[in-house]
Amino acid sequence: DIRVALEDSWLTEWHQRSGPVDLVVGGPPCQGFSSAGSRDTDDERNKLVDEVLRVVATVGPKVVVIENVPGMLERHVDTVRRVGTSLSAPASGPGYYVVSELVHGETLGVPQTRKRLLIVGVRKDLISPDAHSSLLRLVFPSSCPRTAFEPNEPCLPGEDHSAHDVLGDLAPTPPAYGASDASTLRYRAGISMNEFTREMRATRSAYLGGGFASSVPKNRVTEYANHEASRHLAPVAKRMRLLRQAATASDDAKNRRCSSAWLRAQFMDDYPELATRKASQRVLLADCWPNLTVTSLPDDIVHHREDRIPTVREMARLQTFPDWFTFHGVRTSGHTRRRAG
Repeated sequence: DIRVALEDSWLTEWHQRSGPVDLVVGGPPCQGFSSAGSRDTDDERNKLVDEVLRVVATVGPKVVVIENVPGMLERHVDTVRRVGTSLSAPASGPGYYVVSELVHGETLGVPQTRKRLLIVGVRKDLISPDAHSSLLRLVFPSSCPRTAFEPNEPCLPGEDHSAHDVLGDLAPTPPAYGASDASTLRYRAGISMNEFTREMRATRSAYLGGGFASSVPKNRVTEYANHEASRHLAPVAKRMRLLRQAATASDDAKNRRCSSAWLRAQFMDDYPELATRKASQRVLLADCWPNLTVTSLPDDIVHHREDRIPTVREMARLQTFPDWFTFHGVRTSGHTRRRAG
């Protein structure tokens, strides 16, 4: 708990020992803000935004960055305003010039639709007042466009970070979860690496040292973990196969990359077995950029080539976790076991 781990007296003592702080980054829990969550304005976790402000007030970094879901700006704009006011006009200290913006992570190389709110403050004693008008361009340059992609823009083969580009070097048919040979796997032979997979497969030292772009074979991970397939019942696997067929049955469907509810509405006459109450599943398309947002539930995604949901490693790839990062704990799909785990 940040309120205990970074308690005021400890934080003050640490700051006195460490000296000036360049940067504080905070990502408070999003469940109370997210459109996928409860949207509860009284969610206890919403208050942890104030913990970021407390840390900033104590250590006075040069720059502060607060990250959260778009829902924080769309439905809790008063919280965003309060954060901006607290940073720009604090009880003591010079305060910060603050900008907030919704940024699309896919324009920065994240292989999915990833829109996020960034609140950025630069300490006022570090830049002139005249520079404030340029701060937005300094923090969010033109190389990071903030306008949404057109949902119906053509899905062209060879787009950057297609599902095949992101996942193609992993074992095509992973062992079933719980199998004895599922601990570690080796990459597919004969699959040429691209810039993305080269970075994912760099060793921990190369990755953390920023050397992934030029890493050579000896600096690449040779084995990876967490690549285990779920055991689906035959009707579930068949429904996923039909969803994949429906998602590529027309140019409109392919370009929209739409949810299972939309696909059922369009193709139920052709595929009556699509009937299900699950409306949010989306299909990865092999040769297209993954136009979906990865959540913590893998069953929201249908694999681009197989009749299954993605593995933990495939989900991690879409989230840009490097392959040396190993996940531990109970692997569950949801419900009470998920909360207990």
